[in-house]
Amino acid sequence: MHWLNSLWWWVEVHTGTVNEGGPYYGFWSGFGSDISELGSVLGLFVLYYRHNNCHTPGCRFIGHHGFADANGVTYKLCHRCIKKIPKREDIQ
Repeated sequence: MHWLNSLWWWVEVHTGTVNEGGPYYGFWSGFGSDISELGSVLGLFVLYYRHNNCHTPGCRFIGHHGFADANGVTYKLCHRCIKKIPKREDIQ
């Protein structure tokens, strides 16, 4: 159980929550200020994924291949879905 206390002390020190002029001052001026940066990076990743994912419903892969239907609308399809012969009603 002693190792668990040591681990918890290490977490407290490195997140800035121990002896920093008041409760949580060290966290928000140090480790906690990175939360917004992490949110920005995560948001950019989600934006990239949603813009480039395959247009086949339920497919989770990134679409690298273009497919133009009879109306001239271009869709992005992944490596698995391009092997199938897509129909207009199969693609959103």
